[in-house]
Amino acid sequence: MIVTDDTHRDHRTRDGQVPGDLVTVTDATTEQTWLFIPDPTAHGNGWLLITPCPECGIDVPATPVATLSDLGEHLDPDAGIHPCAQFRHDPAHLPGCTLGPHTTRPDTIR
Repeated sequence: MIVTDDTHRDHRTRDGQVPGDLVTVTDATTEQTWLFIPDPTAHGNGWLLITPCPECGIDVPATPVATLSDLGEHLDPDAGIHPCAQFRHDPAHLPGCTLGPHTTRPDTIR
């Protein structure tokens, strides 16, 4: 696990804006990686899985992950993805992305 600065998402502090945390977890056997940022709605008890937006391809928050079963549900190919609220409002979406801010689309993406 590696924690680095999140170059797309800032967090407000008493001293101004600072980069958020970006957590990279790598499976040592398969070398599969997953990216996470803190979930601002979980009060320190959860994370948001970062995945490429199916429209613009930029890494954005996809789903809350508080347990490994949450991650497993997201990885299930038969489950529809119900993006978290932060998905649509994330500043990392490319300009003009129809799934980004100021758009109206269905709640399930696959």
